[in-house]
Amino acid sequence: MSITIRFFQLPIKNAQIRVILGSCSETRVPALNQSWDACAFMKDRKTNRALGRLYQYIEPYTNINHTCPYNHDIHIANFTLSGQRPMLPVFNGEYFARIEASIDGKKRLSIDVISDYKL
Repeated sequence: MSITIRFFQLPIKNAQIRVILGSCSETRVPALNQSWDACAFMKDRKTNRALGRLYQYIEPYTNINHTCPYNHDIHIANFTLSGQRPMLPVFNGEYFARIEASIDGKKRLSIDVISDYKL
């Protein structure tokens, strides 16, 4: 997956990220539903283990490598989870992920992904 996020107003000084992960089973109850201050996390990546673990997956594929302010577009290029260890303990089945980003308190981005996992 490759994504380019273009900002129309720069610099970005205040950003929040919300991650929702779960199974596509009948109940569709998320295993993770959490929000974080993205700028604070990028200042000290050890402050949150869960977000740090998620960040490790995208770090090699992105230019999100410094703290706020962001004065440039964000790129994620050729991102794949193929061959990587699952983020959470999982069973065979279909899973969903939603990533939402807010800037200055307004939701600006939502990415939904559905994927199969087979051991």
